[in-house]
Amino acid sequence: MQNLEKNNIIKQGGRQEILQAIGESLQSIRQETGEPLHQAVSLLSKAELGKIAENFVGIGSMKKRINMGYETIGGPIDVAVVTKADGFVWIKRKFYFDPDINYNYFNRLSKKHDEKTGENHRQSNEQKHQDSISSKVSK
Repeated sequence: MQNLEKNNIIKQGGRQEILQAIGESLQSIRQETGEPLHQAVSLLSKAELGKIAENFVGIGSMKKRINMGYETIGGPIDVAVVTKADGFVWIKRKFYFDPDINYNYFNRLSKKHDEKTGENHRQSNEQKHQDSISSKVSK
């Protein structure tokens, strides 16, 4: 239907016709905007989808700041992807402490992992920490 015909239907006041015109308009909008977006998103990797979600949160935070509303969104953003195949997977995770000076935390994680898998990587983690200290001292 063309806009002129829709305006005539609305002026005539036919409730059924109005509802039908609204439904057709919504369907048209959905096809014009929703389908291309759905097709583009379906081609993205899980990591890219996580980045898009992170950016949406950032945009929401910026909008709140610009509109001088309550900043209910903001700060560092954690990003995870949940899939049927992989379950819960961190894409980006913030720490409430500086990882460079709290290497024991990561050693504990590594030790727990080693106990589960039967492997021993503790010495290599300690060596990595020593190497990072050496590189900072040499700078």
